[in-house]
Amino acid sequence: MWFGRGPWAYGMGGFGWLWMVIGIVGFVLFIIAIAYIFGWIFRSGRYEEYHDRSGGYDRAIEELKLRYAKGEITHEEYERMKKDIGR
Repeated sequence: MWFGRGPWAYGMGGFGWLWMVIGIVGFVLFIIAIAYIFGWIFRSGRYEEYHDRSGGYDRAIEELKLRYAKGEITHEEYERMKKDIGR
């Protein structure tokens, strides 16, 4: 039979390993690109801004409570500063 002989008889003609390596490298680059895109979204998106703003507010309120508890500020100053912070 004619299809059992010749340079293409066993697949890619001796370059089967090259296509396998190209496929593996391509797959790895694809996974790296997906990971990079997700990292970029979470680093620069609104998720981070909201998270930082919320944490900053909580820290400021805790500091105000601490100052009020120590007697450094009066109740009126505490309430005014709390309004200034934003809630």
